[in-house]
Amino acid sequence: NDLKYHDPDIDSRTIDIVYKNIQSSNGEVMIGGITALSFNQDDLDQMRVYFNHSGDDYGRVHFSVTDGMFEVPGILEIEASDPFLKIRDSNASIVQEGKLVAITSIELSIETNLNVKPDQIEYKIIEDPLHGVLKHFRRKVNLTAAGRINNSTSIKNFTQADVEKERIAYLNTEVASMDYFKYRVTAKGVWTEGEIKVRIYPTAYWEPLHIKRNQTLYVEESTSVSIIIIINTAIYYDYGM
Repeated sequence: NDLKYHDPDIDSRTIDIVYKNIQSSNGEVMIGGITALSFNQDDLDQMRVYFNHSGDDYGRVHFSVTDGMFEVPGILEIEASDPFLKIRDSNASIVQEGKLVAITSIELSIETNLNVKPDQIEYKIIEDPLHGVLKHFRRKVNLTAAGRINNSTSIKNFTQADVEKERIAYLNTEVASMDYFKYRVTAKGVWTEGEIKVRIYPTAYWEPLHIKRNQTLYVEESTSVSIIIIINTAIYYDYGM
Protein backbone atom coordinates (compact mmCIF):
# COMPACT_ATOMS: atom_id res chain seq x y z
CA ASN A 1 0.00 0.00 0.00
CA ASP A 2 2.89 2.39 0.67
CA LEU A 3 5.64 1.44 -1.76
CA LYS A 4 5.44 -0.84 -4.78
CA TYR A 5 7.45 -1.09 -8.01
CA HIS A 6 6.54 -3.45 -10.85
CA ASP A 7 8.68 -4.85 -13.66
CA PRO A 8 6.54 -5.79 -16.72
CA ASP A 9 9.06 -8.43 -17.94
CA ILE A 10 7.26 -11.79 -18.06
CA ASP A 11 10.02 -13.56 -16.11
CA SER A 12 10.29 -10.87 -13.42
CA ARG A 13 9.91 -11.88 -9.77
CA THR A 14 9.26 -9.63 -6.78
CA ILE A 15 12.53 -10.77 -5.19
CA ASP A 16 14.37 -9.44 -8.27
CA ILE A 17 13.13 -5.88 -7.70
CA VAL A 18 15.74 -4.55 -5.26
CA TYR A 19 15.77 -1.28 -3.30
CA LYS A 20 19.24 0.03 -2.41
CA ASN A 21 21.23 3.21 -1.67
CA ILE A 22 18.74 3.92 1.13
CA GLN A 23 19.05 7.28 2.91
CA SER A 24 16.54 8.70 5.39
CA SER A 25 16.33 12.16 6.95
CA ASN A 26 14.15 11.34 9.97
CA GLY A 27 14.59 7.68 10.88
CA GLU A 28 15.74 4.27 9.73
CA VAL A 29 14.41 1.60 7.39
CA MET A 30 14.67 -1.73 9.22
CA ILE A 31 14.23 -5.48 8.72
CA GLY A 32 14.31 -7.83 11.69
CA GLY A 33 15.34 -5.08 14.10
CA ILE A 34 18.44 -3.98 12.20
CA THR A 35 19.01 -1.19 9.68
CA ALA A 36 18.34 -2.39 6.14
CA LEU A 37 21.01 -1.59 3.57
CA SER A 38 18.76 -3.08 0.88
CA PHE A 39 15.49 -5.00 0.51
CA ASN A 40 13.27 -6.27 -2.28
CA GLN A 41 9.64 -5.96 -3.30
CA ASP A 42 8.80 -9.34 -1.78
CA ASP A 43 10.04 -8.05 1.59
CA LEU A 44 7.58 -5.16 1.26
CA ASP A 45 4.70 -7.36 0.10
CA GLN A 46 5.26 -9.71 3.06
CA MET A 47 5.41 -6.77 5.52
CA ARG A 48 9.01 -7.41 6.62
CA VAL A 49 10.13 -3.80 6.15
CA TYR A 50 9.59 -1.20 8.88
CA PHE A 51 10.35 2.47 9.30
CA ASN A 52 11.57 3.55 12.74
CA HIS A 53 10.97 7.29 13.22
CA SER A 54 13.39 9.63 14.97
CA GLY A 55 13.89 13.34 14.52
CA ASP A 56 11.67 15.69 12.54
CA ASP A 57 7.99 14.97 11.85
CA TYR A 58 8.47 15.39 8.10
CA GLY A 59 11.18 13.68 6.09
CA ARG A 60 12.02 11.59 3.05
CA VAL A 61 13.57 8.23 2.31
CA HIS A 62 15.70 8.37 -0.85
CA PHE A 63 16.55 5.13 -2.64
CA SER A 64 17.16 3.55 -6.02
CA VAL A 65 15.32 0.55 -7.47
CA THR A 66 16.84 -1.97 -9.86
CA ASP A 67 15.79 -5.14 -11.64
CA GLY A 68 19.44 -6.08 -12.20
CA MET A 69 19.64 -4.30 -15.53
CA PHE A 70 17.90 -0.95 -15.21
CA GLU A 71 17.86 1.44 -12.26
CA VAL A 72 15.55 4.32 -11.30
CA PRO A 73 15.61 6.75 -8.33
CA GLY A 74 12.75 6.95 -5.86
CA ILE A 75 11.48 8.93 -2.88
CA LEU A 76 9.11 7.93 -0.07
CA GLU A 77 7.76 10.84 1.96
CA ILE A 78 7.47 10.26 5.73
CA GLU A 79 5.08 12.09 8.05
CA ALA A 80 5.11 11.24 11.77
CA SER A 81 2.21 12.19 14.05
CA ASP A 82 0.16 11.09 17.02
CA PRO A 83 -1.52 7.67 16.53
CA PHE A 84 -4.61 7.82 14.33
CA LEU A 85 -7.19 5.77 12.45
CA LYS A 86 -8.84 7.56 9.51
CA ILE A 87 -11.64 6.14 7.40
CA ARG A 88 -11.17 6.51 3.66
CA ASP A 89 -14.11 7.98 1.73
CA SER A 90 -16.09 5.50 -0.37
CA ASN A 91 -19.26 5.28 -2.41
CA ALA A 92 -22.31 3.26 -1.44
CA SER A 93 -22.43 -0.42 -2.39
CA ILE A 94 -25.14 -1.56 -4.80
CA VAL A 95 -27.10 -4.78 -4.34
CA GLN A 96 -30.03 -6.47 -6.05
CA GLU A 97 -33.15 -7.05 -3.96
CA GLY A 98 -32.82 -10.29 -1.98
CA LYS A 99 -29.20 -10.82 -3.05
CA LEU A 100 -25.67 -10.56 -1.68
CA VAL A 101 -22.96 -7.99 -2.23
CA ALA A 102 -19.40 -8.34 -0.96
CA ILE A 103 -18.06 -5.60 1.33
CA THR A 104 -14.52 -5.11 0.05
CA SER A 105 -11.61 -2.79 0.86
CA ILE A 106 -13.03 -0.42 -1.77
CA GLU A 107 -16.00 0.24 0.52
CA LEU A 108 -14.30 -0.33 3.85
CA SER A 109 -10.68 0.68 4.43
CA ILE A 110 -8.71 2.94 6.74
CA GLU A 111 -5.49 4.89 6.88
CA THR A 112 -3.37 4.59 10.00
CA ASN A 113 0.14 5.29 11.24
CA LEU A 114 -0.05 2.41 13.72
CA ASN A 115 2.21 -0.60 13.29
CA VAL A 116 -0.60 -3.13 12.87
CA LYS A 117 -1.44 -5.99 10.53
CA PRO A 118 -4.89 -6.35 8.92
CA ASP A 119 -6.00 -9.00 11.41
CA GLN A 120 -5.26 -6.55 14.27
CA ILE A 121 -7.69 -3.95 12.91
CA GLU A 122 -11.06 -4.91 14.39
CA TYR A 123 -14.55 -3.79 13.42
CA LYS A 124 -17.59 -3.94 15.71
CA ILE A 125 -21.10 -3.29 14.38
CA ILE A 126 -22.75 -0.69 16.61
CA GLU A 127 -25.91 -0.26 14.51
CA ASP A 128 -27.21 -3.17 12.44
CA PRO A 129 -28.60 -2.74 8.92
CA LEU A 130 -32.37 -2.23 8.87
CA HIS A 131 -33.20 -4.21 5.74
CA GLY A 132 -30.55 -6.92 5.67
CA VAL A 133 -27.83 -8.74 7.57
CA LEU A 134 -24.05 -8.93 7.48
CA LYS A 135 -22.57 -12.34 6.72
CA HIS A 136 -19.12 -13.84 7.27
CA PHE A 137 -17.95 -16.56 4.87
CA ARG A 138 -15.23 -19.11 5.48
CA ARG A 139 -13.84 -18.35 2.02
CA LYS A 140 -14.03 -15.51 -0.47
CA VAL A 141 -17.63 -14.54 -1.19
CA ASN A 142 -18.92 -16.27 -4.32
CA LEU A 143 -22.00 -14.38 -5.47
CA THR A 144 -23.05 -17.11 -7.91
CA ALA A 145 -22.30 -20.34 -6.01
CA ALA A 146 -25.30 -22.44 -5.01
CA GLY A 147 -25.84 -22.82 -1.30
CA ARG A 148 -23.55 -19.93 -0.52
CA ILE A 149 -25.70 -18.69 2.40
CA ASN A 150 -25.29 -22.02 4.18
CA ASN A 151 -21.53 -21.45 4.29
CA SER A 152 -21.89 -18.18 6.20
CA THR A 153 -22.79 -16.87 9.64
CA SER A 154 -24.31 -13.58 10.78
CA ILE A 155 -21.72 -11.37 12.45
CA LYS A 156 -21.20 -8.42 14.77
CA ASN A 157 -17.38 -8.41 14.64
CA PHE A 158 -14.76 -8.90 11.93
CA THR A 159 -11.28 -7.70 10.96
CA GLN A 160 -9.64 -5.82 8.11
CA ALA A 161 -8.12 -9.14 7.04
CA ASP A 162 -11.66 -10.52 6.53
CA VAL A 163 -12.48 -7.49 4.38
CA GLU A 164 -9.31 -7.80 2.28
CA LYS A 165 -10.00 -11.51 1.74
CA GLU A 166 -13.59 -10.60 0.67
CA ARG A 167 -15.25 -12.79 3.29
CA ILE A 168 -17.77 -10.15 4.45
CA ALA A 169 -21.05 -9.59 2.61
CA TYR A 170 -24.35 -7.75 3.00
CA LEU A 171 -27.51 -9.81 2.35
CA ASN A 172 -30.68 -7.87 1.55
CA THR A 173 -33.75 -9.38 3.24
CA GLU A 174 -36.43 -6.66 2.92
CA VAL A 175 -37.71 -4.40 0.15
CA ALA A 176 -36.15 -0.93 0.41
CA SER A 177 -34.20 1.56 -1.66
CA MET A 178 -31.38 2.18 0.82
CA ASP A 179 -29.80 0.56 3.86
CA TYR A 180 -26.80 1.28 6.06
CA PHE A 181 -24.89 0.02 9.07
CA LYS A 182 -22.60 1.78 11.54
CA TYR A 183 -19.37 0.40 12.94
CA ARG A 184 -16.48 1.16 15.27
CA VAL A 185 -12.98 0.29 14.12
CA THR A 186 -10.24 -0.21 16.72
CA ALA A 187 -6.49 -0.88 16.65
CA LYS A 188 -4.10 -0.73 19.61
CA GLY A 189 -6.55 1.28 21.69
CA VAL A 190 -7.19 3.89 18.97
CA TRP A 191 -10.68 3.93 17.47
CA THR A 192 -13.06 5.82 15.21
CA GLU A 193 -16.59 5.28 13.91
CA GLY A 194 -18.03 5.14 10.42
CA GLU A 195 -20.98 4.15 8.26
CA ILE A 196 -21.46 2.03 5.14
CA LYS A 197 -24.39 2.74 2.83
CA VAL A 198 -26.00 0.15 0.56
CA ARG A 199 -28.25 1.05 -2.37
CA ILE A 200 -30.87 -1.61 -3.13
CA TYR A 201 -32.18 -1.86 -6.69
CA PRO A 202 -35.08 -4.05 -7.93
CA THR A 203 -34.53 -7.08 -10.15
CA ALA A 204 -35.67 -5.23 -13.29
CA TYR A 205 -32.78 -2.76 -12.88
CA TRP A 206 -30.32 -5.56 -13.63
CA GLU A 207 -32.07 -6.76 -16.79
CA PRO A 208 -30.30 -5.75 -20.04
CA LEU A 209 -31.86 -3.31 -22.50
CA HIS A 210 -33.54 -4.80 -25.58
CA ILE A 211 -33.42 -3.03 -28.95
CA LYS A 212 -36.92 -3.06 -30.46
CA ARG A 213 -36.13 -1.12 -33.63
CA ASN A 214 -33.04 0.44 -35.18
CA GLN A 215 -33.45 1.26 -38.85
CA THR A 216 -32.23 3.78 -41.40
CA LEU A 217 -33.59 7.31 -41.02
CA TYR A 218 -34.13 9.07 -44.33
CA VAL A 219 -33.98 12.87 -44.42
CA GLU A 220 -34.03 15.37 -47.27
CA GLU A 221 -30.82 17.39 -47.68
CA SER A 222 -30.70 20.58 -45.57
CA THR A 223 -34.00 19.72 -43.85
CA SER A 224 -34.94 18.01 -40.62
CA VAL A 225 -37.13 15.11 -39.57
CA SER A 226 -38.39 14.02 -36.19
CA ILE A 227 -36.87 11.00 -34.48
CA ILE A 228 -39.57 9.11 -32.58
CA ILE A 229 -38.38 7.25 -29.51
CA ILE A 230 -40.62 4.89 -27.55
CA ILE A 231 -39.30 3.58 -24.26
CA ASN A 232 -41.17 0.90 -22.35
CA THR A 233 -40.86 1.63 -18.66
CA ALA A 234 -42.06 0.20 -15.39
CA ILE A 235 -42.90 2.12 -12.23
CA TYR A 236 -41.12 1.20 -9.00
CA TYR A 237 -42.09 2.51 -5.62
CA ASP A 238 -39.46 3.95 -3.29
CA TYR A 239 -40.20 2.51 0.11
CA GLY A 240 -37.65 4.78 1.78
CA MET A 241 -35.66 3.91 4.87
